[in-house]
Amino acid sequence: MKDLKKWSLYPNCIIVQGYSNSIVLDIYRQRMFRFDSELVPCFEDLDLLQVLETKALLENSIIKRLVELDYLTSSSSHFESTNSFTEYESPFPVDCWIVELKGEDSLISNLLVTYLQKVGAIAIQLIFSESSIDTIKKNLLYIKQTNVDYVEVVVKEGKKYEADFENIFKLDDRVRLIFSEDQAYLNRKVEFVKKQNFSGWVIRQNSASNISDKSFDINEIVYLESLNHHPFYNKRFFLDASGFFMSYQDSRQTLFNINSMKSISDIQDVVQDIDMIKFWDVSTKKIEVCMDCEFRNCCITDKIPMNRNGDNWYYYEECNYNPYIAKWEGEDGYLTLAECGVISNENEFSIDHENIALINKELWGDE
Repeated sequence: MKDLKKWSLYPNCIIVQGYSNSIVLDIYRQRMFRFDSELVPCFEDLDLLQVLETKALLENSIIKRLVELDYLTSSSSHFESTNSFTEYESPFPVDCWIVELKGEDSLISNLLVTYLQKVGAIAIQLIFSESSIDTIKKNLLYIKQTNVDYVEVVVKEGKKYEADFENIFKLDDRVRLIFSEDQAYLNRKVEFVKKQNFSGWVIRQNSASNISDKSFDINEIVYLESLNHHPFYNKRFFLDASGFFMSYQDSRQTLFNINSMKSISDIQDVVQDIDMIKFWDVSTKKIEVCMDCEFRNCCITDKIPMNRNGDNWYYYEECNYNPYIAKWEGEDGYLTLAECGVISNENEFSIDHENIALINKELWGDE
């Protein structure tokens, strides 16, 4: 094999360290490579020959695999650190508006349309329930006036409208997604289902409560955003069917209602309200358990961050992946956080490192 001391990771390949495993995140080619976290210092030093010298058999196969998969380059030129990626910042005050519309006569607020005409956004998601196809079409025609990049149409009774999907797409070429399951849809990652009778896409949503290694969003924007912001809630606003602004769906916030507002400056005041944007800067590095997970910069979930004593954040609902033993729920050897000695709740965050070490030794041996 070639002199590995001359090999280095491509600049778009970023190491994300987890508790048990880490990953090389290939931003541009949207893929990842997992390896033991004990090897992270070797990669950080970019002295890959040292890896072979320390644990020859195991790491030799890893390095060979990285070369085969084209994560490493033997270029003689010195690349800048992958940390040279700059923070992503959208030009819009709000990237995505999620608007619930319920009933036959439901129509998106004229004030919000005016706001989107003048201020813009990346996307608007319209969630329809108990609405006719005519109501959906009327709202889409109204949305055509706005300055948004794309429109998501969510129908909670998908089969009811399936015959009209093609006509919905034709109303506005910005209509990117149509969801056809009978539930609310808030995740960015979706499963595409091609329909044979027209050229549009019908979308079915992945489960929000469970993640999988096939549901991660690997791209530059998600990576950069997740470094300092919550990858789901950042710059996202909800507007329920009664017109109330919410920082997350079903939050029961009743402080601001668009129906009582007179100008777009009123909307701008809401967008700057501290309580309404409290989740925006809660990055996964600040959330307990997530901070120890190698997937934290490509995982998007709409679970609500809970706060404990100011700067401490946690999720009430436990994830189906345990980063402390690198096991998915359902895999042989999987244990819950509590079974590993990890506590993250409204009272405390603690990790029994000795217990986890014993568990990992039993699961993985001395490797």
